[in-house]
Amino acid sequence: MKTARSAPQQVTFRDEACLTVQRPALSCTACKDICPTGAVRISGRNVDISDAACSGCGRCSAVCPTGALSVDGFQAAAIYECMRVPEKTRTGKVVPCLGGIMPSHMRRALRDGDVTLMDRGWCAGCPASGGEPAPWSEAIDTVNREAQVLGLAQRVRVESAPMPQWRARRAPASPTRNPSRRALFAWVTQAPKTQVRTNRLAQLPETVNASALRERAAELVDLSEGRPLPAVLFPFLSRGSRNLDMHMVAAVCPTAALEVAETDHEDRLMFDAAICVGCGECARASSGALEVSKPGAEELYSPILLAARACRTCSRCRTRFNPEHDQTICDNCRKDTELAMAAHGLMRHKRAGD
Repeated sequence: MKTARSAPQQVTFRDEACLTVQRPALSCTACKDICPTGAVRISGRNVDISDAACSGCGRCSAVCPTGALSVDGFQAAAIYECMRVPEKTRTGKVVPCLGGIMPSHMRRALRDGDVTLMDRGWCAGCPASGGEPAPWSEAIDTVNREAQVLGLAQRVRVESAPMPQWRARRAPASPTRNPSRRALFAWVTQAPKTQVRTNRLAQLPETVNASALRERAAELVDLSEGRPLPAVLFPFLSRGSRNLDMHMVAAVCPTAALEVAETDHEDRLMFDAAICVGCGECARASSGALEVSKPGAEELYSPILLAARACRTCSRCRTRFNPEHDQTICDNCRKDTELAMAAHGLMRHKRAGD
């Protein structure tokens, strides 16, 4: 099934980067769970965003693990101010909601010094925050942890600068200020439309576009001024005690962080933690052959070799197989040859008896 969705004008949705669309078995509902207005619906591989219900707060994009969602009105800045603050008292970049600032925005701004979020004390009662007093906390914790690991002096800080509630401007509203009851009822009650894909690979899992994860790694390299990155900044895998099916674990990885590289004489399972979402599917599928673990304190990030196995391409059927010694054809072709030779011997024996 291919996703069918609509999105408000201020929301950009990339279905090729969405875990729900490409790997529904992972059951990612981060955007739906965080949306304060219930504008996001998920059904199977379908993501639907209501134009009438979306306020453009950006909360969905801030929590999306793969960068499938982005919302207009957000960018890197040294100081962030809520759009509800009166114009004459604003001190920084105005955003629809402080909870919609993505970690990537903060990383880019950290290059030039501290980043400050101005807390006016209104979030707990704001519809855009869903009643959370600090909707920015997860993003700030993530970026500050990264900065600490990299040994940076700069941080993302929250400055408490309370203002009377009566001075607050209206909270972000949907683009359609007064949507009709009929339109809202239709969106709530009707299931998202679907399209049936006709290609023969329709039922196979698809790879999630990991460009946002690569951009995160590039941002961290920029912050570290080109120094090697500590491995602790990324998910980490290690080999367990059981036998490992390399092709199987590579197939279940949604972002191709696990990939089998084939050479003339060997198959290699490579792991690139920079594009790993930490879903743990590979560990579960391998039944202990791979384990989610923590790197050593001194380990540095780089794509690593998890497993290697002697492998060749059969000179007859061209399939990959595990050779023994100087074996050049696979076991199936060898058995076919032996059967053919046995049949030929029987025929010769029969003719000689005649």
